[in-house]
Amino acid sequence: VIPPPPEVAPLLAAIRSCDVRPFRIISYVEESGRAFNCSFFNDEAHMRGWIEWLSDNALTAGSQFHECVRSAMPEDEPLPTAETLLFGRGTDVLTDTRFGEYQVGMSISFSRQVPLGPDEYAEMCEVAASREFELRIARCMEERNVD
Repeated sequence: VIPPPPEVAPLLAAIRSCDVRPFRIISYVEESGRAFNCSFFNDEAHMRGWIEWLSDNALTAGSQFHECVRSAMPEDEPLPTAETLLFGRGTDVLTDTRFGEYQVGMSISFSRQVPLGPDEYAEMCEVAASREFELRIARCMEERNVD
């Protein structure tokens, strides 16, 4: 565990006292400076509350911790918004043997999404098979030079 850079320390202190904070956040920074964050929540209500808190307090220009987030991003890259953050619901741990610069660590476990019921399953199938979803993933990967 590495202490946070001074410019983001106020944001991290605020996150620690937030009622809807993730119970775990894993951050990985590449040598190039790109960062990957993975947040873990107890339930969907906490996740949605977290997205709202983050948007109101850090992602929105002029908000209390906006400069903390802005300083951690390359100047030419836009900040994510509540609408563009990608979240999934993981329930089972799988072993993944892939290696590469976009993997978090060398022996990380990945999650498999499992629906909570038939309605959620139908929605997942529809969204996962949609052209819009594939284009969104492709755009995100292209913007980040992921092959």
